[in-house]
Amino acid sequence: RRACTRFEDITEPELVDLAALLRLLLAALYRYKDDPAYNVWWETAPTEHAGQAVPADVFRWTLHIKVAIGSVTGFGLASGVELAGTLPEDTAHAMRAAIEEELAEPLTEELGLA
Repeated sequence: RRACTRFEDITEPELVDLAALLRLLLAALYRYKDDPAYNVWWETAPTEHAGQAVPADVFRWTLHIKVAIGSVTGFGLASGVELAGTLPEDTAHAMRAAIEEELAEPLTEELGLA
């Protein structure tokens, strides 16, 4: 595991590890939320050619997975704050269980895709 400012600076082995982790998390999410709509994106520092130097000790690239949770409310539209129907610790517990299930029996095998 290595801290890295820009996504494009990760090594091939790190990319392989990231792909395996992303596959595991998305399969667990599929199990937990019954194939929900989601977006995946990453935040990365500007490239060297952008002319904006970002000190390596203050920024790390970050991968985000955002699940669509219900409909947006008036409060959410006005404030930019989305309300979740479950506590974060309950969601974390359910995702851990879904990850354990995925590790025990991969979804690709369960669906006959292996």
